[in-house]
Amino acid sequence: MSSALNSLRLAGITKRFGSLTANDRISLAVRAGSIHGLLGENGAGKSTLMNILSGLYQPDEGEIFLDGQQVNISAPADAIRQGIGMIHQHFMLVPQLTVVENIILGQGSSGPAKGWHGMPLNLHTYAEEIVQLGQNYGLEVPPLAKVGELSVGIQQRVEILKVLYRQARILILDEPTAVLTPAEIDAFLDVLRRLAAHGHTIIFISHKLDEVTAVCDEVSVLRQGRIVATRHTAETNRAQLARLMIDRDIEINMRLPEQTAEQAAGDVVLSVKNVWVNNVGGGAALRGLSLQVRTGKILGIAGVDGNGQRELADAIAGLLPVQQGSIEILSAASSAASSERSHKQLAYIPEDRPEDRQHQGLVLSFSIARNLILKQFKQLPFCRRWILQREAIAANATQAIRGRASVAVTRGN
Repeated sequence: MSSALNSLRLAGITKRFGSLTANDRISLAVRAGSIHGLLGENGAGKSTLMNILSGLYQPDEGEIFLDGQQVNISAPADAIRQGIGMIHQHFMLVPQLTVVENIILGQGSSGPAKGWHGMPLNLHTYAEEIVQLGQNYGLEVPPLAKVGELSVGIQQRVEILKVLYRQARILILDEPTAVLTPAEIDAFLDVLRRLAAHGHTIIFISHKLDEVTAVCDEVSVLRQGRIVATRHTAETNRAQLARLMIDRDIEINMRLPEQTAEQAAGDVVLSVKNVWVNNVGGGAALRGLSLQVRTGKILGIAGVDGNGQRELADAIAGLLPVQQGSIEILSAASSAASSERSHKQLAYIPEDRPEDRQHQGLVLSFSIARNLILKQFKQLPFCRRWILQREAIAANATQAIRGRASVAVTRGN
């Protein structure tokens, strides 16, 4: 295979959203057949840059070159024709359709599924092709199963097979391990290595240093919309990459300082006692669970998906009824007898599944400021005589960004 085949180069890519410059004169070269990591904090510009490459956004300035030839990518269809496929962090699948239907969906007469216009689809024929494709890359999936009934890890395989079926040569993966279990992550990284061995060029977007150094050949670091460095992963380490990401030294293997018994105890701010909660199907999700959270502490709750984590978080936030037991949110100075649940002390960030943030946590068409008053938009000072008060809403957002909640419940990574 030619060394130039599937190579990618971005030159001076700039993208602005109003006064915000998300990508600032970014130049990047990705070698053919390599796995190239793209590191950066949230908001560094990673996803914006890849949305430009996949045709979802148009750059204000800059050029894109594939195999040394300048190309114009003005829409996702252009990216597909150029052999570029993007696997989004939030899967682009139809849960009600089968795996094979999702993979061939929208291909029309110009794709591999051509020739079926006006005729019934023979899904079994396409299923055989998809099974063979999956076996080639270690991406086995049940082709006739409905996507909504599959685990997140299998759904991600479907997303990858979808772009491979469209004959993509350059694959962009946006935070692909965010919703995977540790075992699924290891298997997924093996899949990336196999894809690269088959000649595919892969751009791996992440903020997880261990995964980037484990699987990538090279890594570029974005900070505040700019490429600040590109390194061979064999010639760098996690500490160096972390410093490039945040522009200061940090201790990767930090040890917590020793605490006295009094310091370690702290005040109880969340008390869960003998709680029983049912899931949406009516079965018992929590059976006599008890725990405490103390001031200044982070309590982690681990478990395979479906073992009650979601129901616990929903019950603490008041979204699910408690059949038995009690949940108390306390101020640091209060006692259990005088406590009461206060939403001013509790923040709930849904993150168990990739779609939760968008469907449960936010109204995406609203501004940040208006999302923050969804439960208070009828109240003073945000509303007077049924008219929203823009200054008060903006001031509340500024204060919220600078402040913090005393108890935060978050699901996911």
